Amino acid sequence: MSVPGPARYPHVVRGGGFEDEPAMLRSAARRASDPEWSRRDPQLPQSIWWHTDAIFVGFRIVRAVEETPALKDFHSKITRQSPDYGQ
Repeated sequence: MSVPGPARYPHVVRGGGFEDEPAMLRSAARRASDPEWSRRDPQLPQSIWWHTDAIFVGFRIVRAVEETPALKDFHSKITRQSPDYGQ
């Protein structure tokens, strides 16, 4: 991941959204960001990350089909009993 430079637009967004054609639903699909995506952002200065008008921009969760041997039986140390759970 790279830190955004002084130019606010365009930045590249990867992948597609729920209204896109199948060809755009790949992580290799790219589109340039647009100022219209943030026109209703109430923050001053406007956020470079929060796109109030680009509901198709989000995140993708990826999980390996098979466990990596080094991570087999690895479990998070955060549980419901942890003091910081849910914060």
